[in-house]
Formats: sequence, C-alpha cells, structure tokens
Amino acid sequence: ATTEIYTLSLHDALPISSGTGNILPFNAINTGTTPVVATITVTPVTGGCAGTPITFTITVNPSPTLSYSSSSYTAVAGQAITPITPTTNGTSFAISPALPTGLSFNTSTAVISGTPAQVVIPATYTITATLASTGCTVTTTLTIGDPTCSPFAAADFQPNGNATLSGNIYTLTPNQGNRNGSAWNKNRLFLDQDFDINARVYLGNSDAGADGIAFVLQNQSLNAGSSGGGLGYAGITPSFAVEFDTYNNGSIEPIQDHIALIANGNAAGAHNTYSTPFQVQMEDGQWHTARFVWDASTKNFQVWYDGTRRHNITIDLKEDIFGGRSYVYWGFTGATGGATNLQQVEFTSYCYVQQVGVTALAGTNNPNASLALCEGATVRLQASISSSYQWFKDGVAISGETARELVVATAGEIGRAHV
Repeated sequence: ATTEIYTLSLHDALPISSGTGNILPFNAINTGTTPVVATITVTPVTGGCAGTPITFTITVNPSPTLSYSSSSYTAVAGQAITPITPTTNGTSFAISPALPTGLSFNTSTAVISGTPAQVVIPATYTITATLASTGCTVTTTLTIGDPTCSPFAAADFQPNGNATLSGNIYTLTPNQGNRNGSAWNKNRLFLDQDFDINARVYLGNSDAGADGIAFVLQNQSLNAGSSGGGLGYAGITPSFAVEFDTYNNGSIEPIQDHIALIANGNAAGAHNTYSTPFQVQMEDGQWHTARFVWDASTKNFQVWYDGTRRHNITIDLKEDIFGGRSYVYWGFTGATGGATNLQQVEFTSYCYVQQVGVTALAGTNNPNASLALCEGATVRLQASISSSYQWFKDGVAISGETARELVVATAGEIGRAHV
C-alpha cells in the first residue's frame, strides 16, 4: 500500500503543518495586507521506500477586516465629534450615503470626524473597506446622528380647526376668509434641555393677504388656538410665540411683514419687548426655512430664517414664561380674517428631550399605588415606553436613575424625560 506523507510551509496561513494520509479540509487565513504563498509537498511511501515528492502551492489572499468600537455614534449640530476610528487592514474606503454637512470621511483611513453644520437625524451608513492587493472588500454599518432628533411623522401631531395634512405639509389655512388652524406636537418638550426645531413655511403669494402664522410654545392643551389677526395664537396664556405676521391690523405693530417674539398671546403691539421685529417680505409665493434653537444652560433662544439668524435673546422660558413648569407643547398656528392667503408649514426635523407618560404602581405598604405616601411607604413609577431615560425631581436630574422604573419614598415633583 502507498501512504502519502505531506508537509506544508507557511503554516501561519494554513492551520496544519504535516501529516499522513489525505489532507483534511482546512480554512486558509491571511491577516496581512498582501497575498502569501503556502507550499505543500506530498511524498508517496511504499513499503518504507519514499517516492518522488510532488510539490504545489496555494496562494492565500488576505481577508479584509473592518470594525468600529460601537455600532452607534452621537453627532449633534454645532458640536465637534470625537473622531470615529476603525480597526482595519483595508487600504481604501468608501461610505454610503454621504455624511451630513460638516462631517468628513477619510477614504484612506475610514476615520469619521468634524462638526455637523445642521441637525443630524440618526441614519445608517455603510462603510466598505477594500484591499488593493486583491480587490477583496468587506462592509460594516454604523448609525450616526442626534438621538433626540426625529424626522416628520404625522402620528406625532394633532391638527385642529381648518388645518389639513397632505404628505408632510400642513395647510394651516386655505386661501379663504375667517379660517384658523393649528398643528401641535403630542410629545411635550422639556425646557431643562436644549431643543432645535426646523421647518419650512409658506405665507402665500398675495401681498395684500393675511394674517400670518406663528411657532408657539404653550402648556395649555393640544387644541389651543384662535382666529383672525391673532394668527391663531392670540390669548393663549402662558405661551411664547415667534410670529410670522403678514398683515398690519392698525395697531402700533410694524407696518411691513415681520418676524417677532411675543409672550402670552399678546398679538397686538409694537412687538419689541424681547427683540426688534425683523421686517421682510414673506408673501412672495416661496417656501422659506425657519429654525428655532434653545440652549437650556445659557437660556439662549434663537430664530433663524432662510439660513440667517434673525433673533438672538437671553430669556428664562421656564421661569419667566411658564412659571417654573418644565414641559410645554409646541407647534404652529395660523389664521385669516377678511384678507386671506394660503398658509402652510412643513416640519422637517425636531430635536428635543421628550416627556413620556408615567404610571404609578404598587410599592411598599402601598398596594393601591397612592401618590400621597405615608411614612415608610413607597410608590413605583413606570415610564410608558422602554428606552433610555433620565428621572428628575423638582427639575433636577436624579443621579444614576436612568432605568424605566423609579421607586419614590419622599415628596417632590417627579418627572421623566426620554433621552
């Protein structure tokens, strides 16, 4: 009988080095960046006599590798990200789709860096690594964005009055007289944290039209609103509004179309309490971008119109407007009177810490989940959805309390935000 004895060189690529009989199946591995050649020598042996060896080679191409330390990264508008660096043996790289403006992708290293210039709605990106020596590729995916940001979803809003939705555009008022409409987001925002809300607005194409629309913060209800010269927000108290006023109602308000900051639904007046109204023709048949930015730590509120900041004020919205209450509804209102215009809004993105519902559950010495506790009793509070959270007491974050449930034993105003 003939027995084959084999030996292999470069056994770092081939996981076996020698043996007798048939060569068993194996996986060749090359963790480098260039091909390696494994030499296999087979020697026939009969009756103890060796025959002529046969030698052949196997070329083992490198396997491209690509990995990042996480599958999800946070990127917030205006804040530089910590460079996202991979572990890889690739020699060139590509990413799809393109990153948001301000972020860059290095095609030689696959490092992602930069400062987002705009709101970054979380999205999934595919990174491809290629080895020049073989042309072999490997891919991985990352999610990058601001976890507080959402694209428009109709289920997030409640329309009222004459407001109607088509696609992702709310018509607040048709081009008809004495109409009013509003669209309020159902998820109240948390004024102890930042928000960044982006929209596009359309104020009609008749310069003699009326009356305008307003971006409004209020803590009354999801159907708050009014009509006519009040732009749909007049009389809502407490409230804070950015009005896009397109009609002079004969008071001391600016004669021209203007963007102004108004507290507590006071639609009439000079509108210069907080900042000088910005006057601009808005009934031009064009869509215009609008952005509303709140920095909770500095109490800074900004209004951007067509990419330019038009209002920049310091105000304590929580204390000065809402009497210490942290949660408010937000949305747009609009109205017409005798003069009319088609008035619309498109919500493009909204970034903020949302309030979630909380249910009281039975606790120690408290089988009925009462919120009026006796000494030694507790109540369990459970959030309405399971995600990541932060619990607050009297407006201050409770250290370490980020689970869905919180056990409460002492008095205070307890709240929870979805983060």
